[in-house]
Amino acid sequence: MHCRYGLVGLACLASASCTPIEQGGDSDGSDSSDSVTTASPTTTSTTTTTSTTTTTSTTTTSDPTTATETATETDSLDGTETGSLPDCIGVGVGVAAIGDSCTANDDCASAVCALFSDAPLDPNAVCEPTPADCSTRITGTVLDITTQQPVPGVDFIAAAFLQVATNPSAALPMATTQSDGQGRIDVVSDGPLQAILGVASLTAAPGFTLTSTGLTTPRDDNVSYPVGTEIHDIWILAESTRLSWSQTLGSDPAIDPDDLPLGDAGGAVVLARDASGSPLSNVVLTSTDIGSPAVLRYLDPNGSFNSTATTSVGLVVVIGPQVPNDFEMTVDGVPIGNISVLSASDSVFAAAVTID
Repeated sequence: MHCRYGLVGLACLASASCTPIEQGGDSDGSDSSDSVTTASPTTTSTTTTTSTTTTTSTTTTSDPTTATETATETDSLDGTETGSLPDCIGVGVGVAAIGDSCTANDDCASAVCALFSDAPLDPNAVCEPTPADCSTRITGTVLDITTQQPVPGVDFIAAAFLQVATNPSAALPMATTQSDGQGRIDVVSDGPLQAILGVASLTAAPGFTLTSTGLTTPRDDNVSYPVGTEIHDIWILAESTRLSWSQTLGSDPAIDPDDLPLGDAGGAVVLARDASGSPLSNVVLTSTDIGSPAVLRYLDPNGSFNSTATTSVGLVVVIGPQVPNDFEMTVDGVPIGNISVLSASDSVFAAAVTID
């Protein structure tokens, strides 16, 4: 059994073979400060998940000479750390030429496979040129986590994972765009990415809540990134769904009222699916963190929740997790891997786990 993940920080068990899946955008040239304002959450909360505060340090380097030849000083509290970028990561590993079909970045000599979906895997993906200055190209489709349908007109930013985790509404954009009529995004970062742990998206639109999804993880130096993102299915949660779920979960005596509404107090939504994108039943998540306060509830087709396993809709809501919180996944009792979920006040973390 194989699992592919849509979460930053997922580690696979020895009994499962796991490979990353992927997600991404189209630059609209808008100002960074405008992007942060646009992606502000629709609700306000006084609850904070962590006391860490972000700084106003920049997280990208726009000067290619500085990026490749000198160290860039950054603040670790800002989700970045001091370091110099190597040659473009992944370039030359693959052999496929520009315009050739591909299924992953490693297929391409340019290290960029322009995928717009992960499950099902985009059949029309081809190798594209390496972005200038080792910047990262982000391609993908914004999808409603409950319907798995594309959502056009969504404001998108990419930001340091730690900023998204600690203060999402003020995260500094590394790239910004808006999904097109097909829900697609295609954008290049503002210079080479530098951030510890990972880079995540923030998506927002009228009628939807501020939602985050992992996009890519750093390489061996824990700071530098490949020139193409690894996750291409980017999620967003409808505001009506968030409020409906929160109301239903509010009657559950095992759930702390301070952990609701979902989103105001953080929380996560995970979709379990097969390689075609169809939701999977009988998937169970179990926290591996001792003392974790997380409560997991699996969505039923009728809108109620159970505490046993995913149903035909494949969705699990994680309420009040630690930051981050690791979970073991099993299907019909068979371990398939571990996942790590993020939670931050004023947003919902959403991701998919693909089981082949």
